[in-house]
Amino acid sequence: MSPFFETSWIANQRESIDEPDQNSIADVWSTITYRIGVRLSIEFREPVEGMAQIEKSPTVVNKVIMVLPDDNTIVTKNVKGYFPIHPYVFFDKGSIDYPRRYIVLTKSEAQNFKESDLSNFEKGDLTVKETNVDQLMVAYYNVMNVYGDRMRKNPSVQLTLRGSDPEEKDGEVHATKVKNYLVTNFDINPDRISIITDPPYAPSGSDSTEAKSRNLIDDENRRVKFVFSNSDMYKPLVYTIRDETSIDNDMLFSIDNSVPFRSWDITITGEGRTMYFGPYSYSSARINPAELMRFLENGKYNAKISITDRTGKVTTENVSFKLTKDTELKNASRYLMIFDYNQSDAVRTYESTIRNDIVKGIGNSDRVIVHGHSDIIGTPDGNLKLSKQRADETKSIIVDQLKKDNKTTSNISSLGMGEKKTQYTFDNKYPEGRMYNRNVFVEIIEGK
Repeated sequence: MSPFFETSWIANQRESIDEPDQNSIADVWSTITYRIGVRLSIEFREPVEGMAQIEKSPTVVNKVIMVLPDDNTIVTKNVKGYFPIHPYVFFDKGSIDYPRRYIVLTKSEAQNFKESDLSNFEKGDLTVKETNVDQLMVAYYNVMNVYGDRMRKNPSVQLTLRGSDPEEKDGEVHATKVKNYLVTNFDINPDRISIITDPPYAPSGSDSTEAKSRNLIDDENRRVKFVFSNSDMYKPLVYTIRDETSIDNDMLFSIDNSVPFRSWDITITGEGRTMYFGPYSYSSARINPAELMRFLENGKYNAKISITDRTGKVTTENVSFKLTKDTELKNASRYLMIFDYNQSDAVRTYESTIRNDIVKGIGNSDRVIVHGHSDIIGTPDGNLKLSKQRADETKSIIVDQLKKDNKTTSNISSLGMGEKKTQYTFDNKYPEGRMYNRNVFVEIIEGK
């Protein structure tokens, strides 16, 4: 709220007569108006992401706030991860064949397949942020092979395949196809597998789902679900990977809340490299610096932040910073919890896992980062709120259990990322990726 005073002057509303004794200003019809009052402006701005959890002082340059990783240092970690295999095989509309993204083995390949083959990921390029999620999706696309291998090792377990199709056409056909694959390629006794055809329904949607998203919801319900008689069959895949792109290495850039902007972007230069990020319409952005530091131990950089205001005017700010790599590897654990669409009390379904498995691995000097994500269905604001709620609830359970276990760890933070694309974002193009994006990650990083 602010007071204002305005004046305006409209001159030469009638033609002046060029005479020596005429005042060309006063004698010409002019209008002067005055306005005085109070202006009330209300603007809703997303809070600066994660600032409440930041212990080190941020770098502030006029309109820009920058927070670098602890000690300006990128830490490379040996990560032991726990990745749940979604018990679904999705089918494309109008097709009874497996989508090409699924890994279908020949009979001889299936005989030699072992789930453990998926647990040691190829190192890949540690500085490419998509490497981790791409390899996780490869593991998921082996879903039929993973469950086939587990059924071979657990001959007493029974399986029900539930086929569904939004148009009630191919649910049974899809389920039969999955059954035949397990029977033929993995030598599973057909008597162990039964088939149920579900009526068309939309468990991944709700009455409030936008019309433009209905096709995406339909794609998620054209599937075959694995229902086992023993819950141990759903255990997560345990994997190991060396990672430079974890969230604790991120740089955080934010625009001060007093700045009215339309959009902004960042250009980072240094060490012979130039990288562009943006444009952004929200007030803060996370940037992982792994690519900037490719093959380097130390680096000096400049970030040019270009801010476009609501009139289209562009102003720039420059921030210089240094980065270094820690030569000592740290150990870390990474847990992924996934939820159904808009599911209420979703985190509570994982409470036992959080209390009995995750908290057990937290040491007194460890750092814990909890971050929630969402798919692209729904509104960005709603998804951001939901992801933050789930991350906060997960954190509260962890804190409560730590107190019960008489542990003193205090370095715990929670972040809601919504549908923003990060190094943890799965591809939203397919139903599998969207379902994996409804998640909370818990990162436990070895303390000093």
